[in-house]
Formats: sequence, structure tokens, C-alpha cells
Amino acid sequence: MNTYYRLGLRPIFRIFQYIGICFLFQAVKGYSTCQPDFRTASAENRKFTIGFMENAEKNLPLTLTFVLIGNAEEKHDLLPNIVNITSSLFEISVIQHEATETVYLPSSLVISGSRLGFIGIEISSSAEIRVFGINTASSRYLDGFLALPIEKLGCQYYVASYTRSQVLIVGIENNTSLSVLIKAEVMFDNKQIHAGQFVNLTLRRFQAAQLQSELDLSGSLITSSKPITVMAGSMCATLSSNGLHCNHLVEQLPPLESWGSTFILTSSQISRSSDLFRIFSKENNTVVTIITITTSHHTTNLTIDEGQFHEIFLSGSEHAWIETFERIMVVQYRGYFMEASGLGGPSMCVQAALETFDSSPVTLSIFDVTTDGVNRFRNSIAVFTL
Repeated sequence: MNTYYRLGLRPIFRIFQYIGICFLFQAVKGYSTCQPDFRTASAENRKFTIGFMENAEKNLPLTLTFVLIGNAEEKHDLLPNIVNITSSLFEISVIQHEATETVYLPSSLVISGSRLGFIGIEISSSAEIRVFGINTASSRYLDGFLALPIEKLGCQYYVASYTRSQVLIVGIENNTSLSVLIKAEVMFDNKQIHAGQFVNLTLRRFQAAQLQSELDLSGSLITSSKPITVMAGSMCATLSSNGLHCNHLVEQLPPLESWGSTFILTSSQISRSSDLFRIFSKENNTVVTIITITTSHHTTNLTIDEGQFHEIFLSGSEHAWIETFERIMVVQYRGYFMEASGLGGPSMCVQAALETFDSSPVTLSIFDVTTDGVNRFRNSIAVFTL
């Protein structure tokens, strides 16, 4: 019997706010190889490259939390752990004395506008860690992500975003050629680019390209000559039918080679509206089976083509089992919720495939209050048993 965990963090605010964090071919035009492939040479879970997208406001420091991997005895033997944080602006070393350590970075590392900028951040650790980033550049609009170690990165990605869409592509090595086939009109570097056209760039280390659109860039194809980091989401998306409760959305996306075939889905339980799930395909004629579980079981079979996605909705009482013979990506978009203590805004979460889990211990990082100390988080965990 295996047990699977998924962590969702929900702040309760007097206004409205929400944060969600999950524990988590042939390109149309691109590069047939991904060279040099440094991923296998790197020690696992010790090196990361990330970036922070533009938020609706930029008032507060950014948050990084480091969590040691292993059981309590193993973690004790690894302390103190040295974590180096490097950008084009600074280099600092953090001595980690506890199993969980949080640091704050300046909001100047948030890129503004649809353009290029040197805002990439490299993280290296002497021990295996998990890295969680929270864009707390605003106390009212924020979301978080689980950082992927560089050995899990790749050269081909499909974008998952929402309206007021944003994509941030971060270079890990110099001379990284990049091509983006966009699905919606964008303005980039003061040039108008229409759906179906390409954005072609060459990135340097620490350099990032942020693409923004008032529409949805989901399904845009990104290919590169070397592994890259891809962050995606929205500057401030609204998932409710009444057009209220906008919130920042962000996740670090997995490359195509890391997609999975089997998923268990559950709604956030307290959302006022049903949760939206998008199922992305990287191959034509991908047959997906969805078993919706309430008081009874309902089975649906559907076909999704390359670069397309299918949407399903789950209410607070519903769960779903998804399986396919191909590889897919599943992204959850949670709507706002309302309780006596306040409102929570939308969030975005890439779902982990069951085949990515094992029997290793799971460490949960619990968040208390926002950076300004004004608003509190509500932490919750969903446990699945097979």
C-alpha cells in the first residue's frame, strides 16, 4: 500500500488572497538534441535555477524556503548545510542550521514587462534539498512553486498558463538558442507577435525572457538547444464567474520528458466554485480515461491532440483517476473560497503523476504569515491511499 501526499497552502485574508504549493518527439521548429547535457553529471536535488515573474504589485521581498531531504536522523547528520544563492546582482551563502530554512530576496529580482532581463537565480547546496519559492512581492497577490532541480529540466515544454498570461524562460548556460511558437498575441521587446508566429532568442546565463499576453498562452511550444527553466502562470488571473478575486499564478513547468501517465485528482474542498483541471497532450490522438469518483463511479474516454488541452471540473465532493498510455501534464486551477474569517484567491498547481512517488519520507513546509506579518496562511494536506 502506497500513500501519496499533496500539500496546499491557503491563506485566510481580510481582503482576498490565496497561495497554492504542490509537492510535489518532434518539435514543430526546434532542436533535435539537448546539448551539452549536464543533468546526469549533477548530484540530485542540489542545484536549481529559477526566476520570479511579474506580480500585480512589487512591494515586499521574495521568499525562498529550503527543506532538507531524508528522515530526522539523516537530516541531523547533514547540518549545518551550506546553500549558495547566485544572481547577476549578488552572491550570498546561507548556513542552514535547521531542517527548514527561509531566506528573503529583493523584489528587484522580479522582471517587469514583456522583455529580456538578467534576473535568473542559481541555488546550490552541499546536501539534498527541496526548494520552495513564493512571490511575496505583494501581500495581496501572491503564489508559490516547487523548484525543479536542474537534472529534471529539459529542452521542450508546453506552456500552461491562464488569462493575463505570463511565461518566464531562464537561461542556465550561455549561448542557449530558444524558439517559442506562441498561441496568443504578445508584445515582446516593443514588437507585436501574432498567434502562430515564433519568438527566436539566444539566452545567456542568468538571462530570462518574459512573454506577456492579455490572452491565454497555454499550448505554446518552447524548444531550446540546452536545458532551460520555464515558469508560467498569470500576473493576476480571475477564475470566478463574477470576475472578482484576481490573484498571481505561478508554477515551474516540467519538460515533456517528465510528464506522466497516471494521476489522482481532488478538489480543494473549500473552493466556492468547482476546481478546473487542464489535461495537456504532447502527441496526436492521445486517449485519456477519466474515472470521476463521488458516491458512484463515472468513466469518460476522450482524445487530445498534440499541444492541445481538455478541461474538466471537480467540486468539493468529487475526485478523479486519470490514466493514459501516453504522457500527459495535468494542471489544477483553484477558484476563490469564502469563510467567516475572509476570502482566499485563486491558485495554480501542476499535478504530480503517481509514478513519480516512492516510499521515501515526506517533509512538509508549513507557512504561518505573509512577509508583512498582516495575513495568515491556512495549511492543509490531502492524503491518498491505494
